[in-house]
Amino acid sequence: MAARGSYRNLVCLVGVLIISRTLQHAHGTSYPQCLPDAVPESERKSLVGEQGLYPIGIWVNGWPAGYVTAAVVRILLAEKIGFNTVERGPGPSTVDGFYALTGCATPTNVQDRGCSASMTTQNHISVEGWTEAYASTWAAIERDYPQNAPQNLGNMGYLGKTSMYLPSNIQQAAYNEEGLILEFYRGFNVSWTSAAKYFDPPSSVDKSLLKLCQETRLMVSQAMTHYVEFTADWDGVETVTAETGTTIKGRCWDGYFWYPPACRDDASKCVIFFTGGWNMEETMQKAAGWNMPLSPVVAIDWDRFTKLPLQHRSTFYWWVPDPTFLSLNPMEITFPPFDRTAFARGDQRNSLSALSIDKYVSKDLQALAPSAEQLVRNFLIDMEAVNEMLRDQLQTGGSHSDVACRWVQRHADIWQTWLPDPTKCFAGFGLY
Repeated sequence: MAARGSYRNLVCLVGVLIISRTLQHAHGTSYPQCLPDAVPESERKSLVGEQGLYPIGIWVNGWPAGYVTAAVVRILLAEKIGFNTVERGPGPSTVDGFYALTGCATPTNVQDRGCSASMTTQNHISVEGWTEAYASTWAAIERDYPQNAPQNLGNMGYLGKTSMYLPSNIQQAAYNEEGLILEFYRGFNVSWTSAAKYFDPPSSVDKSLLKLCQETRLMVSQAMTHYVEFTADWDGVETVTAETGTTIKGRCWDGYFWYPPACRDDASKCVIFFTGGWNMEETMQKAAGWNMPLSPVVAIDWDRFTKLPLQHRSTFYWWVPDPTFLSLNPMEITFPPFDRTAFARGDQRNSLSALSIDKYVSKDLQALAPSAEQLVRNFLIDMEAVNEMLRDQLQTGGSHSDVACRWVQRHADIWQTWLPDPTKCFAGFGLY
């Protein structure tokens, strides 16, 4: 047994020597130091692949909780484990992260993600992902790119909830004037009510602040196929035939708008629904399925998305945890209870359930840097911790890196448990 122990120690020592000689500084992005005992930048390791040395890429999901949780992971990877790192993105949708970790060249381009048979990813970690909301896309990536499909390491410590909301002052005005209950989906049914009078029409929105239809999920054939399957609204889509086959795309009005059957003949009676691009097909299904005059439009970027619902009387997409629209005291618009069987088929006309918020790594990260993969696997943070960072950002106006650093400085008792065992010898890596 003693001989085996000596041999194991020798293997680990050789691993350490190889790592120290081959994994030199490889142009990771330089970030301000957070911890007093941080591994110096000059001593940090890089990944080794066919393209040489390169940093660990952390794909940032482009909303506040996505930014701050990614920064926490980056700080620990760089300053406690000693890797060169770089933040990439951000992506406005969870699915952008799926494609980024798969190795697709243009992961945020909804018309062409830039995927190919031979891909090597530069993005290795993504956190704060809403997998269940895009289950069909995840399954498609696993089917089409099995050699590169990322791995879902599971829940990162809390559940999230997305829904449709309206400002409480609009809800209260409609109730006071005519007993209209706009926090309930039937309050929008145009067969019985005229809810549009309490909202600004689509024509009031500056189009320069919106994405063109061709830049949105209206161009995603799978999403639009589900739409017509569950609503039979063929007038709301277009069928496009090309050499590569037939696809279905959402119909577009005025270059920026999709109008539901409830107000398609008179857009002035449509109710704006602002989104950053998320769950667009869900809104379309609900609008058509429940005869609601909701017209989803996509803000051109995150900054515009956070401001447009403050500037227009509108409905909007929101989720928790997130501080963006707290000043509106938003009211959730409720729908029939979640139906898991229907949802699995792509039917999103009912309420969504609370969803697991997940963490992911690229297929190759465990082989390239097992200690980095172990950190992400161990990463478990509760919603109160995320809210603490978001409140800090709201109160101080600090960057996502600043508030993440302050959280890391205050809570070593939490993140110490995420760090890999420093005495563990990973096969082929030594004491990595």
